[in-house]
Amino acid sequence: MKPAIGSCLPLLFLMFCTVSAHSADFEKSLQQSFSWQAKNNVDSALFYLWEARSLGMSPDSFCLFAAKIYLARSVLDTALAMNLAARPAAARPAAASPLRSEILTQRFAIYSLLGLKDYASRLLDSLPGQKKSFWKALVPNGSISADGGYGVDVHYLATQYPWQAPVEPGTIEKARSWGYALNGRLGWDLLYHKSIGVTASLVASASQPYGALVSTGVDSADYAAGFALRFAVLDRRLNIDYEWLRKHSSLQHYRSGNRISALLFTSRAKMTNLLSAGYCVDLASAGIIDNQYMFLADNLARALPGGRTFELSSFASILLSKPLNIYFDVMGPSDSVSVTSIPQNQLGLDLLPHLRQKLPAGFSIEAGIGYEIAYWFQPYRWFVMPSMGSFQDPVLLYEESANQYRLLDRFTGALSNPIEIMEKKRLDDRIIGTLAIEKSIGRAGSLSVDGEISKTFSTLGQNGPIDVPNRMWRASARWNCYF
Repeated sequence: MKPAIGSCLPLLFLMFCTVSAHSADFEKSLQQSFSWQAKNNVDSALFYLWEARSLGMSPDSFCLFAAKIYLARSVLDTALAMNLAARPAAARPAAASPLRSEILTQRFAIYSLLGLKDYASRLLDSLPGQKKSFWKALVPNGSISADGGYGVDVHYLATQYPWQAPVEPGTIEKARSWGYALNGRLGWDLLYHKSIGVTASLVASASQPYGALVSTGVDSADYAAGFALRFAVLDRRLNIDYEWLRKHSSLQHYRSGNRISALLFTSRAKMTNLLSAGYCVDLASAGIIDNQYMFLADNLARALPGGRTFELSSFASILLSKPLNIYFDVMGPSDSVSVTSIPQNQLGLDLLPHLRQKLPAGFSIEAGIGYEIAYWFQPYRWFVMPSMGSFQDPVLLYEESANQYRLLDRFTGALSNPIEIMEKKRLDDRIIGTLAIEKSIGRAGSLSVDGEISKTFSTLGQNGPIDVPNRMWRASARWNCYF
């Protein structure tokens, strides 16, 4: 055995010298990378960083330093991609892994700069100096948002209502109204790990849609409260949510809502992506399905030089619900007949590209122009009712031989001309322009002032059973806070 060991010593010495030389080589290349980075020469800094990697620097260290280079150049999407590529093992105690602590601290900073404040807040407990004790787990994390503003909607008035005199086609009305939305969430981490997590939350909201109070004449505010569960997997990049809400409004009374959705966060060179999909179902108080809603949304973000970010938001949805019918008394086999049928089954597609520019003192400005399309699967159907001013006791009379309806005055016996029945498919095209100025206020969140204008083109034209939108503008202020 001794001769064998003696024969191996030169080889072991050669291997030690080679490893030591490689270590010295990659440190030298790393210092050259730092030097070129200080001179704002990104290409040379990356070249020597790759050289250091080839000479033995660890993959996690390479990802950390590469992310620093892109972060210094405000290329946030690539910086996040490099940071997420690092997979340092969690050490016990945490102080024994300074590399992991530095990577997580950097990740928190990138999340905050990208506006992904929910991700950033959930990362706090993994940062250096943050201990996840039992009592600290009882302290909730959450979010609050408040949005309020003023809007003007210009629309063509409905030309046919059974309970009023017909309106001339093309009659325009301006509806001015206030709107608001309040949302809150408190969440507790039931399970928190670097790759998986389970969070339970209490949620509540209140909102007043723009134009609702004007068009209905009554308070149509919506209120909701409930709970939510979130399951985070795949290094917390995939979130699966379930939400149950108890809803109430002056128009729809009480109902309950169930929602299941998934959110996938991915990052690759030059691009970050948020993809979400979900299914919602609302149940009436008797447990009957009121409506169903499915959606698919995607948000692509690309950081550009000079503190600019380009985002492309797309959204597709399908709403399934029973049509709204207006009935009128009829003489015949039945007591009433639907004189207006407004379908609710609808397909919606939205596309909104916008550009964000970072400004000094924590300000940013964002502008976009987008396109929306809405298509109703069933046609609108309505009776072109005659003026009922001279009818004292009007009722519909169905003439089976001619397959037509007339208006009959049961008091005088007077008959109207045959009533025309209209049927038309609806397709709305909407062009939207948006502008927003946002100010970061540190741990208190962010404040923004938003403006929106739009123009709508509808196949219903200026002659329909409902008000047809024409153009709109709104201005609002919004506050978002994550804690």
